[in-house]
Amino acid sequence: MSQEKVDLTINISGSWWRNPPAARVYLNNELLFDDLVRDPKEIKVKSVVLSEGNHTIRVELHRKLPNETVVQDGKIVKDQLLNIDEIKLDDIPLGYLLHQNSTYLTDDGKDVKNCVNLGWNGTWSFSFTVPVYIWLLENF
Repeated sequence: MSQEKVDLTINISGSWWRNPPAARVYLNNELLFDDLVRDPKEIKVKSVVLSEGNHTIRVELHRKLPNETVVQDGKIVKDQLLNIDEIKLDDIPLGYLLHQNSTYLTDDGKDVKNCVNLGWNGTWSFSFTVPVYIWLLENF
């Protein structure tokens, strides 16, 4: 089985009024980031060696409390969000694929489609395959 070196960049940010969001970011099962997101974060992994086949980036929002969301007259007026701003594979921004090729499964079992702004505790997942350039050609 062949392998490929891939550069990975993941940009996340948070918005909040009370407490910043707590995030974990994984490549496959390797933890890349685990912290509060007070300021925009750029998580870079240079020349990670990936085997041919499927790989998954996961972004997890955790420790959000129910009182972080304030609803008035049926509308959210204050909230805590974890935003997935951009992901690049070998310096190529994935753009709309972040919406189209991702899943967001909340801890209470909701499957949210086309979402990069996480407002419920849960895990957003994005899968791609190696070789990356073949995958990019097939998906763009």
